[in-house]
Amino acid sequence: MRHFSAVEERSVDEARRLRVVIIGAGISGILACIRFRQRIPNLDICVYEKNADIGGTWFENRYPGCACGMSI
Repeated sequence: MRHFSAVEERSVDEARRLRVVIIGAGISGILACIRFRQRIPNLDICVYEKNADIGGTWFENRYPGCACGMSI
């Protein structure tokens, strides 16, 4: 039988590994992933998306008549 301790053996200023789950790869999910990585060291991120690709609302919906000044 293994004994588990509630106190980890590490220094006070050592960053512990942090696991984050982001639901959705729309603009908010993508930006959350970018900002978390910029600001939090030792981070393990997992992003879940229900669609086949990223984009959220912009991936799922089509907007007839909506145009962009850039060629894509």
